[in-house]
Order: sequence, then C-alpha cells, then structure tokens
Amino acid sequence: MRAILKRFAESSRPRTAGAWIALLCVLALGLGATAAAAQLPEPLSPIVVSQFNWLATFPNGGALAGGEPAGSSFAVNQNGDIIVSTSYGGLIILVNGQTGAVTTLATGSSGTSYSGVAVDSQNNYYVPNTYSGVIVKVPYVNGAYAAYSSSPAGACTGNDTVACTLPNWSGGAAEGYLQVAAIAFDAAGDFFFDSGGGNVPYAIFECSAACLYGTGSSTVQLYKEPTAGSPSTTGQLIPGGLAIDPWGDVFFTDSAYYSSNNESFSSNLNELVYTSGTGYAASPTVLYTETDTGINLKAYDDELAGVAVDSNGTVYFSTEYVGVFAFPNNAGVVDNSKVYGISNQGAKILTLDGKGNVYMAYYSNALSSDAIGYVLVNNVTVPASAVGTAATATNVTVVDNAGGCGTPPAFTFAATENGVASTEFAGAVTASSTCAPLLNSSVFPLTITTTPAKVGTRSAELWVTDTVNSVTGSATASGVGQGPLLTLDPGVWTSYTSGFTTPYSVSVDGAGDLFVADEGAGEVFEIASGATTPVAIGTGFSKPAATTFDANGNLYVADVANNNIVEIPNQGGVLVPASQSTLVASTVTFGGTKLSEPSGLGVGPDGVLYIADLGNARVVTYNLSSGDTGVRVTGLNHP
Repeated sequence: MRAILKRFAESSRPRTAGAWIALLCVLALGLGATAAAAQLPEPLSPIVVSQFNWLATFPNGGALAGGEPAGSSFAVNQNGDIIVSTSYGGLIILVNGQTGAVTTLATGSSGTSYSGVAVDSQNNYYVPNTYSGVIVKVPYVNGAYAAYSSSPAGACTGNDTVACTLPNWSGGAAEGYLQVAAIAFDAAGDFFFDSGGGNVPYAIFECSAACLYGTGSSTVQLYKEPTAGSPSTTGQLIPGGLAIDPWGDVFFTDSAYYSSNNESFSSNLNELVYTSGTGYAASPTVLYTETDTGINLKAYDDELAGVAVDSNGTVYFSTEYVGVFAFPNNAGVVDNSKVYGISNQGAKILTLDGKGNVYMAYYSNALSSDAIGYVLVNNVTVPASAVGTAATATNVTVVDNAGGCGTPPAFTFAATENGVASTEFAGAVTASSTCAPLLNSSVFPLTITTTPAKVGTRSAELWVTDTVNSVTGSATASGVGQGPLLTLDPGVWTSYTSGFTTPYSVSVDGAGDLFVADEGAGEVFEIASGATTPVAIGTGFSKPAATTFDANGNLYVADVANNNIVEIPNQGGVLVPASQSTLVASTVTFGGTKLSEPSGLGVGPDGVLYIADLGNARVVTYNLSSGDTGVRVTGLNHP
C-alpha cells in the first residue's frame, strides 16, 4: 500500500481529481481487504493444491487463437463476474461468476472484432475494437452496465453514464491505435495497452487518468518492440498479455511471429521495471522464454500467452498447451529463479479475482468450444452431502514444486479446524496415480473427501507434506453438511375456540384480548382474555383480512373487498364500536394508485400504518398523525 502511495505521489505525470478519487477507492478496497486478510491471495509455497472447473462456453467466436499471436486481456469485475470479448465473434459477454450464466453486453456490427477487456475501480469496463483502434468505455450505472452499440456517440469525459469512446490521444485519427491486444489499469488509475499494426509500432503505451479523457498529457510510449530483421524467419516480436503489479512494473508477453506459417516459434514473459524518480526502464527484463524447436513445425505451436498479477505481486503466466505458472514477488522484486507450477491446464488468456483464483479462456475438448474456466488456488470446494455421508471433490491436483517425476514424492495429509485435528476432511494420492511433469514440477491427481459432522458450512485447513523433499503446503477445503438443523417438539395442540368460517388473521391488544378477522363470515371477533366465546365487534365489513393496534390501543381493520381501512377507537381504555369510522377510504391513492385488496396491517413505532396492498404487489404507508400517504416497497409477490 505504501508503494502505491509513493509511486502515485512521486510520479511527474499530472493527476486529475478523478485520478485521486480512483486511488482513494483502491486504497479503501485495500484497507477493506486487509481487514479480511483471509480473502487475500496467499504467497506461493512449494506445494500448490488447485481445483479446475469449466464455467461457461463462448456463445460465438472465442478467445484469440494461438499463433496470431495469442495473448489478450479480460477481467473479473467487482461483483465477481467475468467480462470477456469473443474476439472475431464480435460480442462482449458477461459470465456470472457463480452460475456460469452468459449475458451478452454488446454486439458488434459486421466485421467488428473486439480484443482485450479491462475494468476500472468504478466497475466500468473498457474494450477496444481490434482493427479500428477505437476504445470504448461502458459505464456501470445503478447496478447495471449501460447499453453499448458498435458505434457509441460522443467522447468520454470522465463522469459518463452512457457508452462513449476514449479520445485519440496522440497522433490523431490518422494514426489511431490499430490492433490493440490487451488493456489494463494500474492502482493509480493509469491506463496501459499494447498495440501494433498500420502506422503504429508494436509497443507498450501508458495514458494517465488525465490523458485518458483528453485533458492532460499525451499517451507515452513506454517500450517499442525491435523491428524484425532479415531473414523474416527471425520473426517480429508482437506484444500480447498485459498486467501491472502494485509497484507499477509492467508485465507483458510477446511472441516472435512467423507470418507466412501463422506460427509463434518463440515467446517471452517480460517485466518493464518502474523506478521512482526515473520512470520506466528503456527495455524490459525477460523473465521467461518459451521456444519451439524449429520453424515450420506446425501452425499454432505452444507459446506464452496470458499474464496476471495478484495483490502480493505474484506474477502468473500461462502457455497455451502446458499450464499455468507463477513467479513470487518480494516487495516489488520478482524472483524468476524458479518457476512455480500452479495448474496443468493451459490458457490463451489469463486474469485473477481478488482472492487469487485464476480465470482463463481455452478450448475445451469436453465442451467442444472455447470456454471460460477457473482454478481455485489452495482453496478446494467439496460437494454438499448429508451429515455423516462422505463426498469427494473433483478435478483436484497437487503440484509439487520441490521435485519432478524422476524421484516421485511421497505425500502425507492432515486436516485441522481452528487448530484442532479434524476427522471431517481427508486427502490422498493413491500409489497408482501417474506423475505428470510440469516443467520441473510434478502433478498428481488428489482425492479430497469430507464427511460432515454437523449441518452447515464445514471448512478445514488441509496440510500436504512431501516427505521425500521435506516441504509442506496448505489449502482451505470447504463443504456443506445437509440435514435438519434442529427437530422441533410439536407439543400438544389444544383448541382455544371455534365456530369461525374463514379466520384469516389474529392480533392481540395490550390487555391480552384476542381479535380474529374472519374473512368468510365478514366479521371481526373479539375474545376477551380468559374467555373462549368470540363476540363480533364493528359493523359493515365485507371481507376483513387483517387487524392491528397502535400505541393508544385503537383497532384498525383492513377489508380486502371494500378496499378500505376502518378504525375502531379506544376511549378510556375501551374500544367503542359506535365511534367506528373509515380511516382510509377506497378513493385514497398511494403514489397515484388506489388500494387493491389490502391484506395485512402493522403500526410502526413512528406512528405510521403499514398496509400490505396485495392487488398492487406493494407495501404502502399512512401517517396516522398527518394523513400523508406513501409507497414503501414495490414488486412484491403476494404481500
């Protein structure tokens, strides 16, 4: 957090009020996250337990294919939902992070191809048209995203409520920013993107919050890829995935692209280091290189594609076919001396949520489509089961980064709940399990079972130890025990009184007298405390449905057929039916609409009568002192 403040304060780039507000939002989120430390991603350990699941398929098109080169961006918003483009399918979709339900947010016109997606601190999303260089902002307003067509009208100003286009920052419309691949925001609200094609070099750009809306300095080119040499088989390095760590360092993938064979034969994970007072380094540090063994092997060879950074600065990256990996970060310094395996599920594009879970897009053989999947990192979910009945988690692996498959590790497991040994959870790697290599790591299928002892959410810390290499890691495992929470004693039923036709509701006054609204009889009955004989009270009711009392003991009756509220006043501690009156006539309106089948009543401590207006599916209010009417809530189902 101090690093964010330091970088923000020392940067020579001007900051608008909007940028400061954005930073304060980030700091508030960070402080909130600190208070709930258990939700933050944990640092890497030699043992990683991961659980992979597919969430949804692309309805049209898919993630950018390999060899183009791959590498773009997508985002998890503040609601935990995924926003991603279908690239050549011309759609922007939102995938519900819980259910996997897909909602189309935008449909491009013919020939539209979207690329990367980013979400800012206000939950607005941004998306570029791959070939036109236009970048669109879609605001999040009143809990929903604004409508977006392929050609929004108007330039963004910062306080936007409709979809708009970001200005052409430098170079003017003649230059534009063609073939924008990935976009991202840093913690200070600055906007980054990589681009190339047309009149624009293959490069990494930054635009401050002021620059973003055309009110400040121009876009800054942070780094330009070297122009391809001769022969052409040396390939042009083209940037792809993009992410920024909490210290302002920029991470990006790039690929040496052999265009005549649609092949990326060499790709890199790069870090462009930011230093306070001096800015960005002139050239990046190559953290990792993925190299195919020759030219003209085949199109769409494996390559580095996605990159993402969590709040600890841990750098995650993926290759298309092999898996997801990570480098730890020590206070802003990335340690690439060892590649940590996370999952053996490959990915074309990569992003993270606030808990450190990894989301990716890749082709699913099982679903026969490009799809969105996610890896729960050291956080395993076991299906719900009845108390005392075992359930087993699916698609779980243990990645041992301390040793490869040459000398297979041996594992032991232990589970604790609040520091005490637990018998509800157990883990096992069977002796017959096949060791799958993941670079220098080993991957084994892991069986995690839970036998819940109680009803409700059950969770434990699962400790996994490689006894051969003497390393230990831990993961949270959670499940749900199902069953009756408690069994109620039905007791002994005793008839209090009888003789009603259709008793609809009851209420009790301060003296303990019972009042019954008998809708079928068209009467309100009073049963005095200690008595059992009902006596009719009041007159002129058609279908009384509800009764209630105010603090002064006055009785109110709702009549669903007459659509009115009747009052029987309390005078000297006694109800006086002879003084009965209509308090709310059927002609009185609430928000312009009359009552329709008032079926429930209650008086609040504020002296307001609350009325369940069944026919209008709402609750309305009537002030007993002033006679003012109002609408409290609408859209109910049978209030």
